[in-house]
Amino acid sequence: MLLRIISYIILMGTFTWLYLNFKSNKGDLKKAWQWFVTELKALWNDIKNFKSLKWADWIKNFKKYLYLITYICFIILALSGLIPYLLWIHLTGVLLLVHVAVTPIFALCLVIIALIWSHEHRFNQKNWEWIQKNLFLKPKQQEPVGKNELLAKLFFWLIILFGMFLTSIVLSMYPIFGSDGQKFLLDFHKISAVGITAVVALHTCVLIQLKKTGMTAK
Repeated sequence: MLLRIISYIILMGTFTWLYLNFKSNKGDLKKAWQWFVTELKALWNDIKNFKSLKWADWIKNFKKYLYLITYICFIILALSGLIPYLLWIHLTGVLLLVHVAVTPIFALCLVIIALIWSHEHRFNQKNWEWIQKNLFLKPKQQEPVGKNELLAKLFFWLIILFGMFLTSIVLSMYPIFGSDGQKFLLDFHKISAVGITAVVALHTCVLIQLKKTGMTAK
């Protein structure tokens, strides 16, 4: 009961923050959605016509394909696992099969993302200087690009961290921790799922803001 209450508070707080951020900038969210749909269609067309594509085309678009596939897997996992949990519904039947089938793909994509983008998302002297200069200033006085760049890196590493926490469900499948240990690992998996959902939503919002200003996290 307490775990669900905490989950509701985290998600409500996250999506309230997102609503307030996009309330006056609905066009940004619309453009991001249009980009996502357009790229999904392009990915689907490439999959259907993969025989006619050259390896150079696949390599050129690898990062974009990886991002899209990971995001799709995340959405499927959230819909099949998190929503039933929040609605007090047991994860069984088709939803469980879908959840289990997509999980390895998501885990593999997350590992590849960590390997590819970890160097770009390292914290550097520029980020530290922004913290020293802007941390205690009011939001309107802060440098928005530096703030969003720092948040993008922070949320990236939180996504990787929560992704690692999600693997606790694997340990719960083995009777080496006892009944109480298995229950703890299952609950830890659930709260980690809530955490990664919140962080992915915030990270997406920050990326939209960075794209708007023509910047990317380095």
